[in-house]
Amino acid sequence: MLIRLNDEKVIRVEKIGLNHAGMLVKFGNKMRSEAPYDSHGLIHKRYTLKMEIKLIKRQMKNHHSPYIAISNGEVVGVADINSMGGELSRHVAYCGYVVAKEFRGTGLAYFLIYAAAKHAKRSIKTVLAAILPQNKASVYFFKHCGGIEVGKFKKTIFSKCSGRYYDEIYMQVPLAGLIKNSNRMWKLKGIKEKL
Repeated sequence: MLIRLNDEKVIRVEKIGLNHAGMLVKFGNKMRSEAPYDSHGLIHKRYTLKMEIKLIKRQMKNHHSPYIAISNGEVVGVADINSMGGELSRHVAYCGYVVAKEFRGTGLAYFLIYAAAKHAKRSIKTVLAAILPQNKASVYFFKHCGGIEVGKFKKTIFSKCSGRYYDEIYMQVPLAGLIKNSNRMWKLKGIKEKL
């Protein structure tokens, strides 16, 4: 599908496939320097095409719903909602997203999460997001999608680069609420769907 941002940029949003692997490698390596947590050295590996193809195949096999945003032939955002699996927790999924710096604040993240949530497995009822407390934008994002903080875990993330441990905040939102609120937010940001 095509969407038009408030500044008139046209973005193609579609489900991730093997044909996107090369673009995703380039994006992943670019995001290593743009991520809000890069100063903590949490992303220490360079992405390779082989790693990305393996990841996409695993996502396809497990029926994940990753979506990609493309502008001028380059990836500018990715979002995924994937089931935790297991007999007792198949109704719970993890949610993650990343948007290139120049597209933050445009509503693109809300649209990507909306697309991924809308196409998540029918068995999913609740979505969790693990967020570093320093990433205020993601905490804000999930609160506006109806999320509530359900826990803070001390020193659960270890950075090989910095040799330090970092805390995580877990936020939870019902899938129906995530769909409803992300849909409302991207429209408030002025994004228009193009037919």
